[in-house]
Amino acid sequence: MKKVIFLFLLYLTYSTMFSQGFGGRYFEEIKGTTWQSDTPISFETLLKAEEIGLTLMEMDIDSLKGNSVLWTFNDSLKIETYNATTKARTTILDCPYKKDSQTLSLFLDEQIMEFEYSTVSSEAFVLLTKNPSAGK
Repeated sequence: MKKVIFLFLLYLTYSTMFSQGFGGRYFEEIKGTTWQSDTPISFETLLKAEEIGLTLMEMDIDSLKGNSVLWTFNDSLKIETYNATTKARTTILDCPYKKDSQTLSLFLDEQIMEFEYSTVSSEAFVLLTKNPSAGK
């Protein structure tokens, strides 16, 4: 019986390890992912924001029931408002970005916004906290 339990735990550990590494699921592999924030934001409020919470979009965007702000990471970062009633998107910002193991930097026209980030255990939620020494 101990051997069966050990093999089951070994299998569970092994399968969990690989499920966390594929498909850009986590913030460590953000290129090609879209994240959602329920906090209304404009370019001006983004500049002043101290913290921003983002949740990984794991459903079709058109199935959202409420208005949202979408952060889509590709070669550049596109931040858009999404109107759930009309399904319309309005671009707030489209800018280059750089992400390393602890920070996300947004390269705006005349400044750099830098956020430190932390994730929860599922890594489908990330909290961006503005680095006060950046952008100077």
